Amino acid sequence: MSIGLDLGAAFGARLGQVQDAVEEIRSEQRQDRAMGLEVVAGLVWNLGRLCDQIEEAERRRETEQPIWADLVGQGTCGSTGILALSCGGPPQGTLWHVKVLAVGGPAFFEQVAGFAEYYSSGWIADAASGATVAPSGMADLRDAACAMPNVSDYEDGQFLVRDTAKCWVVVRGGTPGQQYVVGGCAKQVPDLPRQTVEATG
Repeated sequence: MSIGLDLGAAFGARLGQVQDAVEEIRSEQRQDRAMGLEVVAGLVWNLGRLCDQIEEAERRRETEQPIWADLVGQGTCGSTGILALSCGGPPQGTLWHVKVLAVGGPAFFEQVAGFAEYYSSGWIADAASGATVAPSGMADLRDAACAMPNVSDYEDGQFLVRDTAKCWVVVRGGTPGQQYVVGGCAKQVPDLPRQTVEATG
């Protein structure tokens, strides 16, 4: 009788150990599943962030893609010998990097009298002055041509025109009745926030 009891007890103990082992395995499986779900969730979240960053980079690239603007101006010089030709200005929120400016008569081979000054200025011609009064401030002067025809080219940042200004070409010493023509191009880009550094003496 004691042998049967011992075998029963041993079997019961062994069965308990098996049950504990099975429960431990199940617990580990649940933990593994939970960890797997966490890993998958993390991957999904990171993938979503990556997609957002790619979309933002693409939007930024499209926004920052330069637009090429044609610069055109023409007019007939008056009796004062002064003629201010406006080539326009960039839309609000953008700026121009002027790349090429050509000034002279209607044809390139035609030599015309006078010299030209190039300005980035907010100056506006009114009905009283017309084109006989022109920008002349040194702070707005960007370049000058001592003879015409003349073709000038610029690197980015050398000749900037912001949305509060226009690109002006001013002919001085011109021949009354002579037609003067300006042509060129500018790279239009977004005007990003900037810092102004003042020179100190």
